[in-house]
Amino acid sequence: MYDDRTTFCILPPPARDRPPESAIVYLNPVLAALTGIVYAGLSPIPAGGVSPNLVVAGVVVAGVFGGLPAATVWALVGGITANLVLAAPLGALPLALLLVAGLTVGEGRLLQPRPMLWIGVAAATGAPLFALVVAQLVDPGALGSVISTPDVVLWSAVATTVVAAVAGWMVRVIRRRLGIDTAEWGNG
Repeated sequence: MYDDRTTFCILPPPARDRPPESAIVYLNPVLAALTGIVYAGLSPIPAGGVSPNLVVAGVVVAGVFGGLPAATVWALVGGITANLVLAAPLGALPLALLLVAGLTVGEGRLLQPRPMLWIGVAAATGAPLFALVVAQLVDPGALGSVISTPDVVLWSAVATTVVAAVAGWMVRVIRRRLGIDTAEWGNG
């Protein structure tokens, strides 16, 4: 039973006492796993030779709104889920996504007052980093083919940035609706 006077409690506080953001925290692994499955299902179907990387967009948005712990959950759960569905060596996708999570949180120190700019820069730099690291881990000889096709990597980064920006805007609207995020964002 939950008691406000004790410091140790086995059961979580009743739902009415929990902040609404705790539901979002509990849903992070589920959403990351679903994103990994969708990414794995859509990756063989590029639109015009380019497909956005949904897992990178999810890691970026989780890093902007939840910091390093949320980005790490998204990187590990989404990466392992996509890794199990795709035929890539186990651990290649989560490792690359952890690098993207670190890059996103590191860029946040510079761009935190403008979160939409932060999402854009993190996605635009994270998508090519992800492509290069995965290419190197999956097949070291394939790195040259990734570098020799910068237009595909560039357009994939642009598509990932657009997806991350839309997802970031949606998360911002949901957070404001739940009363979690009440700070003004300026023009970013």
